[in-house]
Amino acid sequence: MKKREPNRERLSSQRRASFDDLTHMAESELAAFTGAVYELFGHEEARVSADEWIEELLSADRPIGAGIADWRHITIMASIRLASRVCRNAESTSPMKARRHGRTPHKFPNHEATVHK
Repeated sequence: MKKREPNRERLSSQRRASFDDLTHMAESELAAFTGAVYELFGHEEARVSADEWIEELLSADRPIGAGIADWRHITIMASIRLASRVCRNAESTSPMKARRHGRTPHKFPNHEATVHK
């Protein structure tokens, strides 16, 4: 009995569909992540976070599959970097530090951000 070879055209089509699905999932996850960062922290943090998300994707030490857990792992890693950066920024603008340097912290109404004069 002769062994059947897979139809090359069909395999190519399946790979293209798989790639398209993965691309769509990555775009959706990145858009959701950067949208949330933009809403919470503004344009600059969203831009930096998007770059970091892509860096995390490119440096992934395991293959990315079609599962949502794979994309969430990338988002979690980028979120850790965001949290670290936001905490560092918060520490550098903390009210205690401002008082030590002779500045008075002021808060915007309905906002947690602290601004120093």
